[in-house]
Amino acid sequence: METVNSKTTPLPSYEVIFMALQQLGAANNRTTPLYAVLAEVAKETTLPSADVVQIGNTVFIGHRGKGKNKDKMVGRAFNVDTARNLLANGKLYIGYLRNKGVKAYVTAYRNGVYDPLFAAVKREEQDLGVSVYTTKKRSSTVAMVLLQPNKASEAT
Repeated sequence: METVNSKTTPLPSYEVIFMALQQLGAANNRTTPLYAVLAEVAKETTLPSADVVQIGNTVFIGHRGKGKNKDKMVGRAFNVDTARNLLANGKLYIGYLRNKGVKAYVTAYRNGVYDPLFAAVKREEQDLGVSVYTTKKRSSTVAMVLLQPNKASEAT
């Protein structure tokens, strides 16, 4: 998997998404043409519920719930940043979600690609509730992050 260190080479969001989709397609032996997947992602980013944020060389696309679910978000990340930067980017994204009032974030991914990230977040961010569920065939994983109030912000 090719990575591009955002500390030395920041990329525009469209390039991050393109590169990440190329790599995911190759890793998953995708039969859908890349241009079709790019069109789907482009359309997704224009939906009224879409919240698109780039941190480093990681692009996060989230969709916030409505009504009683307005404090919940479902999303995914497109990453070509280094592992260390991805962890830092993820932590910054958690702060962003907290500032927006999101209390629960759910994402799904294939082939355990983000398992080490969620293990590190669970280990390093003690005030979060991180749960990772893998299907029996280990081809799909769902991760849920409960964003408990930040203890530092409670003290102020």
